[in-house]
Amino acid sequence: MEEYKHPTLIKALRACCVVFLLFILYLVIQISFLNALPMTAGRKAVEATLRGNLHEIRDAIAKFKEDTGTYPVELFDLTRRAEDLKTKSAIKRYKGPYLTTQGGFENSGIPLNPLIRRYDPILAHHWRYDPQTGKVQSAVDGVSLEGEKYSEM
Repeated sequence: MEEYKHPTLIKALRACCVVFLLFILYLVIQISFLNALPMTAGRKAVEATLRGNLHEIRDAIAKFKEDTGTYPVELFDLTRRAEDLKTKSAIKRYKGPYLTTQGGFENSGIPLNPLIRRYDPILAHHWRYDPQTGKVQSAVDGVSLEGEKYSEM
């Protein structure tokens, strides 16, 4: 038997295959892009919350230092009554609590680190705090969408 070869038909089939493959590639790219959008938007929201929570804690530390002349011994001092302070030298000038006393970490008023997605009862896993300098940072390693280390925000 002789093979039937029609050059125009073969070219048309190849062109259809190429168009079909390009369409499939287009769909894959679109689906990937749509799946990435919520993750990026969600991550931006988490990072904005992180910045806001750090600002809130740093502001409370600054007010504590301004009122008492010293940094809190621990972050919990920002939410305590004067008689419960670990920073005993600060009791007379203490005007706190500087953070709300409800919600947050263990319902203490200290904001949670939004990068921690599961319950973690250890405050040091949320925040790094140095009582000598009053510096507080995220205890979570990683890099923001803008390329900034979380621990350096």
